Amino acid sequence: MIPKVIHFCWLSNEPYPDLIKKCIESWKEKLPDYAIKKWDTTNFDVTSVPFVKEAYECKKWAFAADYIRLHALYTEGGIYLDSDVRVLKSFDVFLSDPAFSAIEFNPKMYPIAVQNGFFDDEGNLLYDSIQIGLGLQVQAAVIGAEKGNSYIKSCLDYYVGKNFILADGLFNNKIILPDIMAFYARNFGFKYINREQKLLNVKFYVSEVFAPHPKLVTSKSYAIHCCTGTWRKKTWLRKFIEYIRHKLY
Repeated sequence: MIPKVIHFCWLSNEPYPDLIKKCIESWKEKLPDYAIKKWDTTNFDVTSVPFVKEAYECKKWAFAADYIRLHALYTEGGIYLDSDVRVLKSFDVFLSDPAFSAIEFNPKMYPIAVQNGFFDDEGNLLYDSIQIGLGLQVQAAVIGAEKGNSYIKSCLDYYVGKNFILADGLFNNKIILPDIMAFYARNFGFKYINREQKLLNVKFYVSEVFAPHPKLVTSKSYAIHCCTGTWRKKTWLRKFIEYIRHKLY
């Protein structure tokens, strides 16, 4: 069983904005019997992992938090939430899963990736490297797992030997955690299709269960990712992708 613990990261040491305060209040309201654990520099050594150290020193909090959330889930188990996630319903129904998240799906971008030959007819990725801008990823703002989960470990291992600052001085910020989580889920049977997928050691729900944008909430949604994104200075590619997402949504 997944323990009733909510993990979140707050590395900037700045006061919470009003939206973040409201989101955290929703956790307390909808999950009253869950413990809440904040991860920061007092309980995680940011110098212990080169990728995290460099991201932290550059004040790229989200990239540092990408690793820390996986570390928290793998070493302790529980549910990780981005600080801008608003909870709508109890998560108790997910606690029996060995690990869980949801598909992050864009219904306009995904067909373009299909037409461009990224997947076969069964939803298998036809590239042996992480791809971006496919219109289908794994939701990284809401992740649950039992301690020691093998899927979480496979995602965590991506960061071994990685640096946030590349040899040319640029940031290693084009590939983000949702892309990584989808790519490594393939080893557990994951298909790039927006459908519920119960796999070996992890279950992925359809996109609306943890709505990736406030405009995509339905009666079946348990949480909303409000997508403040204030922590991520965007590359030109990320700006383009998010511009397209905005137009399509």
